Amino acid sequence: WKISVQGPVLSSPALVDGVLIQADANGTIHAYDVANPRVEPTEIWAVDLDGNIESTPVVWNGRIYVGTRGGYFYCIGLPG
Repeated sequence: WKISVQGPVLSSPALVDGVLIQADANGTIHAYDVANPRVEPTEIWAVDLDGNIESTPVVWNGRIYVGTRGGYFYCIGLPG
């Protein structure tokens, strides 16, 4: 399978617990269910940020960290 996202992809994906995290140059972070590699992945969620994402998302302790060309660094995750 292959996944098409909008705009160029300038960062590498991150894979955690069967979820593929991929950022794109349109400022969106996508999460895909890849738990079963024989099934085409489905998008679980997407988050739009303020600018081009060129950095590879880092996943640590249940949160996603990424910087954008808009000048911000984001921490994405559930509160608590």
